[in-house]
Amino acid sequence: EIPNFPVLEETYNEIFNIVMDVPHALEIIRKIENDEIGIKIKDYSTDPSVFSNGVILSSISDIVLMEDRTALLKEIHMKILRKVMPAEYHYMFEPERVKMYFNSKFRISDMGSMLDFIRDVGAADILSQKGVNVYSHSTLPFEETRRIALELLRQGRIVSAYTDRPLFTLPDLLPYYYTVYGRDYAIDERIIDAIDGKTTTQAQKALGMKRDEFMDLLRNLERAYLIERKDLVGDEFLWGKRVPERMDKKDAVKFVITKFLNYYGPLTLSEISFYLNIGEGELKDILIEMISDGTISRGYFLPGYEEQYMLRIDLMNLRGEETITPDDVKRYRFHRLTETADSLKSLFSRYIFLSSPYEAYLRTLNFSMEEWERYRKERNIIYGKFLNGRFIFTLRNNGSYFKYKKIENTQEIKLIIQKVRAREGIGTEDLSRVLGITQKESSRFLSILEENMILQRDYVENEEISPGDRYSYIEIDEGNIENFIRSIIEYLGPLSLKDLVNITGLEAGTIEPIVEKMNRLDVMGIVYYGRYEKVEARSSQILMDGSDPFLIPYWNEIIQDYGTEFNYFLVRDGVVEGAAYLENRGDHVLVVDVRGNIEDILSAIIKNSSYFGRTVVLETKEDL
Repeated sequence: EIPNFPVLEETYNEIFNIVMDVPHALEIIRKIENDEIGIKIKDYSTDPSVFSNGVILSSISDIVLMEDRTALLKEIHMKILRKVMPAEYHYMFEPERVKMYFNSKFRISDMGSMLDFIRDVGAADILSQKGVNVYSHSTLPFEETRRIALELLRQGRIVSAYTDRPLFTLPDLLPYYYTVYGRDYAIDERIIDAIDGKTTTQAQKALGMKRDEFMDLLRNLERAYLIERKDLVGDEFLWGKRVPERMDKKDAVKFVITKFLNYYGPLTLSEISFYLNIGEGELKDILIEMISDGTISRGYFLPGYEEQYMLRIDLMNLRGEETITPDDVKRYRFHRLTETADSLKSLFSRYIFLSSPYEAYLRTLNFSMEEWERYRKERNIIYGKFLNGRFIFTLRNNGSYFKYKKIENTQEIKLIIQKVRAREGIGTEDLSRVLGITQKESSRFLSILEENMILQRDYVENEEISPGDRYSYIEIDEGNIENFIRSIIEYLGPLSLKDLVNITGLEAGTIEPIVEKMNRLDVMGIVYYGRYEKVEARSSQILMDGSDPFLIPYWNEIIQDYGTEFNYFLVRDGVVEGAAYLENRGDHVLVVDVRGNIEDILSAIIKNSSYFGRTVVLETKEDL
């Protein structure tokens, strides 16, 4: 027996005297035994008892996790509200139905589904069962779930992100969390170097600091996103340094809200502010924008006196409406735009344009670079700035799709066409000399004729990287703007009006009268045009170059997530999961930089070794 142990005494007092109120409970028992109080048995009810409400309100962490206290209180108060709310306060759904719906959205059964879960919710706890965590939705035993999570961390497929506590996200999602939650913290780079690659105890000893002082430093560095958790060694984390990147703040906040509402919903403004640790003032305008763009909806979805917010897709699902999401469209486009063909000729009957021979290689069985080059030299495949200033390859027979502009046939234009036709090819300097005009004027005239499909670029090696500077005349039948827009939608669709404006460079007012006759889709409140079919999720993964036709509508998204430093992207089932900067050196490929899972990217390069070369060289770089 320990005569004096204050912690145990206080715990004993909290449980037996404050929460359970044992002295009064014993008094009640005595009165029952003496027939002073009778007992009435109540049927089972989901309504909260006074005792359960008291336990939660008392906030004793031994009984209820602090993280879940707010959610439990909300559930209890909602049940009370349903009984006392005036009749004019209507709500749309029963809380039990909403709870069941959100609980059924996520299931973790292996490494792949854990990655999918973290992508769906943005960031999750892999260390405890608090808040958004991998354990609450896993069909696996706790230890197996933890093993898989730590293996993903070890492999670099998930990374730590600090919000109000350590969570874990995917590498490509890290900039969103750093932008919203990262704090500025000035520190000598040598201190970070001393922590890099060491466990907590090793780093503390290396810096010669007291434990409390060092732990404060560690927390500040983690909140500044200057260090990350790389692995769990025993009961200590292994730390690594990193250089985070910020992005547009509003876009980052929208992302964090969307991911959180995908997991928790519906929520009031004050609840979103509380959970995400973002001020209500900052949230208000952003939530209004998200309502306008069809991402979220606002209303009285559950019992309560305040309006709540939830994802529009969840609202439609709860109503039993058929829904098409942007991810559904991406999946459909991905599978349709990665179908293979038997030959180059049949490829270009399905794909009206491509931007590189690599894109043809991915989609042509038994692709031959020699055949590609022959088609180019014979001008069966033509190349130039034919699509809104974008360089594309297309079959000569497809040229009329892009030849819809009417240009003024001036004397200069006629003379230039005459001079080009008289030669095998002509360059800026040649034309300048022949016509006696400046090279700037010569370049402008050649660009006009190229963009109107009167001239094309002559073949040179690696032209998709560095186009040739000589032009030749091509005879292409006249097309029209309606066929042009229809062909783009049929090829790349479904596309929104915004997508069409960005891809074609045409005004919305020009496009609208044409597309209004075409098939329309409601994609989360935004109208898309083109064919669509529901496609089941698959695990197919392809390494695409940055100009791939599938990626064209998403290029602004990609720049936002990855910047402009990468030229190849790993895409799985329509979702970009990683990026790399590669240099194809003919006999080998040089991997200069990677973001995401390097093993998957290297596997994709090796899979395509007949194009890249059989040797993969990693440039010496800390990120690799």
